[in-house]
Amino acid sequence: MIADRPMNEYESALYEAVRVLGLAVIEKGGNRNAIQAGLEEMADEMEADGRQNGAATLRLLCRALLNPDIAYVPGKSN
Repeated sequence: MIADRPMNEYESALYEAVRVLGLAVIEKGGNRNAIQAGLEEMADEMEADGRQNGAATLRLLCRALLNPDIAYVPGKSN
């Protein structure tokens, strides 16, 4: 992900909460293909609107949910 700045404390907390909820949905039998398609569609729409950081965050979330060994680990905020 290429971003103009790291996630702040609040963005990072929200990202992690969504990631945990997404993993729980998948663990309970959620449709992985539908989750992936939805996140990719949202990312494509954001990218088309010029919101590159939002699109990159959604793609990062998609990878974190579908490949849980690869996840964003927030660093210390500035």
